Amino acid sequence: MQSTPRLIMGGGSSRVLALAAQHADDISILPSLRSGRSGAHRSPEASLEAFHRKSQWVQQHAGPRWPTMNISTQVFFLHVGRDKSVYLDRIASKLPLPRHRLAESPLVLAGEVAEICDVIRGRQQLLGLNYLLIDHAHMHAFAPVVEALAAS
Repeated sequence: MQSTPRLIMGGGSSRVLALAAQHADDISILPSLRSGRSGAHRSPEASLEAFHRKSQWVQQHAGPRWPTMNISTQVFFLHVGRDKSVYLDRIASKLPLPRHRLAESPLVLAGEVAEICDVIRGRQQLLGLNYLLIDHAHMHAFAPVVEALAAS
């Protein structure tokens, strides 16, 4: 049994992520809310490039602790099914990214089960994401993805 609870910290600014990397056990990488507005998914920092930069900040500041950390983000937009393009068109007004870049955002998972599994594995390699927060409203839709990942 662990003697102290694990500390999780989340954020999107370099200052918060550096602090989290130095002191937390688990880190949630999110778009910055520096503007003070709610709706983190609306930030221009929803891009894959922004998340990659933040992941590198965390890795740099965590040093040798990096391999023991859980790195997470929240998936705000999830669609499991064949009509990925239709879904991306529908959410295009909610993210300040060009339409062709929406599917790359770590805040979005869309496509068929095998495609989503590949995207999750790719983000794990590129960003160190080994933990995803999925809203309860999407749990049933996401269940086949969990099953496929567990079987592989």
